[in-house]
Amino acid sequence: MRSKIKSKYTNIKPIFTVIFALTAAISLAGCGQISEGIQVGQTKVSVSQIQKSIDEILKERKTVDTSQMQLLFGADLARSQAQLEIRSLVIDQVAQEKKVQITQSDLEQRKSQIETRLSDQGATLKTALVGASLGSSNLDKFLKIILVSEKLSDQLKAAGIPDAQLESEVSKIMGQTSKNLKVNVNPRYGKWNFETASIEAVDNTLGAVVNR
Repeated sequence: MRSKIKSKYTNIKPIFTVIFALTAAISLAGCGQISEGIQVGQTKVSVSQIQKSIDEILKERKTVDTSQMQLLFGADLARSQAQLEIRSLVIDQVAQEKKVQITQSDLEQRKSQIETRLSDQGATLKTALVGASLGSSNLDKFLKIILVSEKLSDQLKAAGIPDAQLESEVSKIMGQTSKNLKVNVNPRYGKWNFETASIEAVDNTLGAVVNR
């Protein structure tokens, strides 16, 4: 009789294991709603919005020769686009706090400088964007991150920070600002690292063996 009862509960254990795994997976995916891609402060960017950036990049890749490019694919590409959205929102807050202003004229001027430099090298902005896995509609967003970072570096340098430390100091400011704002990332993209101000890949398989 005892052996039958033991056998009965032994057979049930795998079922509970599956249930616990599913529960953990749902909890992992449930940072906010599943449709929510990232959240910075009160601003949310949906999974579908991030997917639009990915679709744009994939579409633009078909218009140039990518045979010699090292491109991002799959989870890496998705993570890069989610990260761009976060950094863009964080840099907006940094600019506000540090009183850094970037105008549309500033963006157009930098874009023109880049186009001239690329032209001198026999390249085009379109090809460069594809190689950088950056959709053309996100160029201004990307340039603003660069310009604010440069002006922030100028402020830090004026305050006596050595050139060799400027990049790390800017990263610290970005990280601390993102921590103050509170950043949430859908686990499908990874986990936000406040120290490096970047998204790190995470294991969403709950330890399962995949693709082996």
